[in-house]
Amino acid sequence: MMSDVWEKIGLDWEVVRFVTRSRDMAVIKSSMRELKTFALEHGRFHVVSIAERPGLLAWMQRLELTYYPPGTHRNLLFHFHMIQWDELMWSMISIPAAGERLARRSAEKTGMRIADGVPLVITAEDRKWFPIKERNVWSLESDGSQLQGIVTPDMLKPELEKADRILDAYRHSSPTN
Repeated sequence: MMSDVWEKIGLDWEVVRFVTRSRDMAVIKSSMRELKTFALEHGRFHVVSIAERPGLLAWMQRLELTYYPPGTHRNLLFHFHMIQWDELMWSMISIPAAGERLARRSAEKTGMRIADGVPLVITAEDRKWFPIKERNVWSLESDGSQLQGIVTPDMLKPELEKADRILDAYRHSSPTN
C-alpha cells in the first residue's frame, strides 16, 4: 500500500525525510547512512514501525498534534522519516528524549505500545534486524487490542477515521483558526 504510494509519486529514494519549515513541509532525499548518523544523536528518542501498521497514523498524529503542533517551535523538534527497507515501507519518528513519556502516553491512548528494541523481519530463509539498532531506537507495536495479521484497506478504515477525529479535534482547538 504505502510502497504503491511511493512509486506513484516517483520516489526511488531509500529514505525520505519530512521537515517542517515554518508552516510548510519539505520532502528531502536522504540515505540510510544519514539516518544512522541521525539516530546516533544524543538526546533523541526514535520510534520505528512498519508504515502499514494499524494504529501508527493515529499514534503519530496524536503525538505531533498534541505535543509538537504544526506552526510552533516545538514542531521543529518532531522528525518524520519514511524508509524503504527489505521491500517494505517503514516510518521512524524522532523527538527529543525528554518527550519519551509523551510518546508512550500517546501510544496508550491509541491502542499501541512502544516496545524494547528494533523490528526483526523473519522469513523462511533469513532473519533481518532493522538496520538502525541503537539504544535510543524503539519499535511501535499494537498493544493486542487491535486485529493482527494481513492488513487490508478495509481494516485501515477505522484507523483513518480515528486519525481524522484527532485531526478535527486539533483543528477545532488550534489558536490559528
